[in-house]
Amino acid sequence: MKRLILAVLLLVLAACGSATTPTTVLNSSNSAANTLGSLTIDGSFARPAFAAATLMQTPTMATTPVSPTMGGGMGGGTMMGSNSAAYMTIRNTGAADSLIAAATDVAGKVELHTVTADGEVMKMEQVEKIEVPANGEAVLKPGGFHIMLLEIKQDLKVGDTLDLTLTFEKAGKITVKVPVQMPSAQ
Repeated sequence: MKRLILAVLLLVLAACGSATTPTTVLNSSNSAANTLGSLTIDGSFARPAFAAATLMQTPTMATTPVSPTMGGGMGGGTMMGSNSAAYMTIRNTGAADSLIAAATDVAGKVELHTVTADGEVMKMEQVEKIEVPANGEAVLKPGGFHIMLLEIKQDLKVGDTLDLTLTFEKAGKITVKVPVQMPSAQ
């Protein structure tokens, strides 16, 4: 009987996942809503984040230095402070295009970024555009290209959804629903 209870408990724990190994659920919104010409946006998600105003209202946190990536860095923790990031895969069945801008009402500023290695140090830098090759894809993921959401205006909690408008050089604009969730271990 104890073995049966232990086996059931282990199955339940395995189904729930581990706090140190978060999972990513692909964006399950209507795929037609995420198609713009030859481009399809799939698997979008944004990291959780706390609005800076919220931190200042919490006495215990107001005195704690806040790092934009406290709790796991680029590889997968909860975002703290006034920044977050959005990720997705942009598939292209036509001619080459480029993501040139993004916008959302939940951030004061939105930038396109990448992560580069400078010796043994990883650093984030803004880019003018993210190329989407002809008949290929651009993968925006932790540790690579991503959309940086700066000056967050409201808390972004797991389970929330935000509207993110993407602007492409040739295809134009599309607004996608982006769920807030923890990134998967890469």
